[in-house]
Amino acid sequence: MPPEGCRHGRVGLDLGDHREAVGLELQTLAHAATERPVQRPELDAYRELGAGEAVDPPRNRMDETVDRVRAMRPGKLDRPAPPPEAGLGETTRPWCHEEAAPPDGAVPRLRRLDEEVVPADVELSNASAVVQIDTDHSLARPKLDQGAPLAVGICGHLVQNVRDADSRPAWRTRMTQTFFTDVPDRIPFGGMDSSDPLAYAVYQPDRMILGKSMADHLRIGVCLWHSFNWPGSDVFGVGTFDRPWLAPGLEPLAAAKMKLDAAFEFVSKLGVPFYCFHDRDVAPEGRNWAETSSILAAVVDMLEAHQARTGVGLLWGTANLFSHPRYAAGAATNPDPDVFAYAAAQVKQMLEVTKRLGGANYVLWGGREGYETLLNTDLAREEAQLARFLGLVAEHKHKIGFEGTLLIEPKPHEPTKHQYDFDAATVHGFLTRNGLDGEYKLNIEGNHATLSGHSFHHEVAYAIAHGILGSIDANRGDYQNGWDTDQFPNSVEELALSVYEIVKAGGLGTGGFNFDAKLRRQSVSRSDLFHAHVGGIDTLARALLVAADMIEHETLAAPRAARYAGWDGKLGRAIVDGKVSLEDLERKVAEGGIDPRPTSGGQERLESLVNRRIWNADRKR
Repeated sequence: MPPEGCRHGRVGLDLGDHREAVGLELQTLAHAATERPVQRPELDAYRELGAGEAVDPPRNRMDETVDRVRAMRPGKLDRPAPPPEAGLGETTRPWCHEEAAPPDGAVPRLRRLDEEVVPADVELSNASAVVQIDTDHSLARPKLDQGAPLAVGICGHLVQNVRDADSRPAWRTRMTQTFFTDVPDRIPFGGMDSSDPLAYAVYQPDRMILGKSMADHLRIGVCLWHSFNWPGSDVFGVGTFDRPWLAPGLEPLAAAKMKLDAAFEFVSKLGVPFYCFHDRDVAPEGRNWAETSSILAAVVDMLEAHQARTGVGLLWGTANLFSHPRYAAGAATNPDPDVFAYAAAQVKQMLEVTKRLGGANYVLWGGREGYETLLNTDLAREEAQLARFLGLVAEHKHKIGFEGTLLIEPKPHEPTKHQYDFDAATVHGFLTRNGLDGEYKLNIEGNHATLSGHSFHHEVAYAIAHGILGSIDANRGDYQNGWDTDQFPNSVEELALSVYEIVKAGGLGTGGFNFDAKLRRQSVSRSDLFHAHVGGIDTLARALLVAADMIEHETLAAPRAARYAGWDGKLGRAIVDGKVSLEDLERKVAEGGIDPRPTSGGQERLESLVNRRIWNADRKR
């Protein structure tokens, strides 16, 4: 029996993978411990803080609440644990201390006791949380601490109630062991006649196209930032998506584990080989560099384990050098050299992480490398800073033996008024001017191409023509909008010509097609993420079939060759080989040997031929 008056003894529970799922259960437990019913407004308030949807729990029943906790992690109940040591100036309450009953109307609150992070040698799947029931009039989201048993604010004599509890169905919250419950299995191939919207109509990873599998041609990746680290907010409204790991107040590693569990479940069920991420997509900043590095290191351990378990690889990694206020005036181009140094440290760290995870590429996107006004901008100085920064990155790549490709992603503007890596040609000129053209290639994004006033086809063709195409971000913009809408590609016509150029040139090498695309804010169902990717992947796969068909039929190759045939003749070769001067060419014209007449470019005919290939590709199957 506990001492008389005791209200806050502790019971240790090892919850493992269900640390977050039990959050609202603990809140219910707190209400039960104070012997007062759970009120509906309190549950609604808790949902607003990210706890999730749920049916009404039983009221005033400590044993039933504990039963549900037990059902989530059977056989893992520990003996009562001693209270943890105090952290950050908080006083730890004594074991089975006495405390007066809460005042009327008070809501017991789950409060974090310490700030200790998980040691590197602790398995996160077995990590647990430290929470404490406190009497307060406010309701707070419980934060989960790694490295200590769960301390639930109930008296020790209730342990027997837990041990003797019968098995009853766990009360479902938003975050369960399987996040995408509406998609229980891997997305199958259904074919064009399938009525299942969550079956591929075109994409078959093992299907051979021009001597290479679809999977090897496309090398599809899923981005973590839009799909798992964006809440569905915009400048006019808060997030609309069901992403419980983004709830405010969660302990970073607990939130990261939830996020990565869901992300790798998604990628595995989608059946694609790669993912991409920024450092801050998976590991938020801590209070200082040491804490930030510690969080990232722990999360990289999780990523490594997920990759080993699923076989999913890293297409590319990158550092977020645009979200934090320190980067408001740029990273490499910032007027403060301290910001340059901080950004350099962040990139060094992520380049090494990318190498460790077997990443095929490393991307640099200069979202803040530009200007808002020329009134306070020294263009020559900022270009010199950017060139030095990129030089440092290339030097470190060689120093650590990273064999992947360094990529720069062009974009003309947004968030800056003018961005220095405006388009493919601008970046190419910059690299050549600064002696970096052998170190970097380009990551071309469809929506960025159209923002720059070009077509996606143009940007891809330019990069291929100059030997600098590295990888693709597959998305599209909206023709009615002048900003980066990052929508999923849905037009075979728009993709087919770009894919044609890529396949004709021999493929993407270490690159791939990363779906840098996001749902619309009204697409709030968890399964919407599958519908978006399945549709986009099928569109891309269909574009590949069209490209292969155009290559086999020489739809564009033959007319192009015929158009430039004269350059393979005597005069054309003499000009290119430098065997004639301006005087020689003038003499030929004056002698009457040259009198050219216009010939048709045949644009409309070629457009019709391309359309026929789009309509007819793969009809025999």
